Amino acid sequence: MHNGLNVKDKLCRIGYSADDRCIICDSHSETQDHLFFKCSYNQQILKLMELRCGFPILVNRNMGTGMPAKVWTQRNNARVNNVLLRPSKVTEQIIAEVQRRIRGKIKHPVKSNDQVWLTKWGVL
Repeated sequence: MHNGLNVKDKLCRIGYSADDRCIICDSHSETQDHLFFKCSYNQQILKLMELRCGFPILVNRNMGTGMPAKVWTQRNNARVNNVLLRPSKVTEQIIAEVQRRIRGKIKHPVKSNDQVWLTKWGVL
């Protein structure tokens, strides 16, 4: 992500919007950094993902597109339709996508040491 998205902070600076507050949490300026790394909504999703995974998720700007894409979709849905899914529902969607991607990469037979985590993730 290279600050190319039209977040409200950017829209304010170019005169397209009068308000730069985050559409999701309404408590901070909506920058890309806030939306993807600091927003309380995204933090709730991260906590739910960590509970599901059983280990901490390290957040950085080189993350895959799954989680940021889901957050961006929710942000746009809140902006256009005034509808925002619960973080638990977004987490379910992310997990389903991860499962789908893993299933597409599995080579059979699965090694015994991989069976534990694949089973935990609901892939097997």
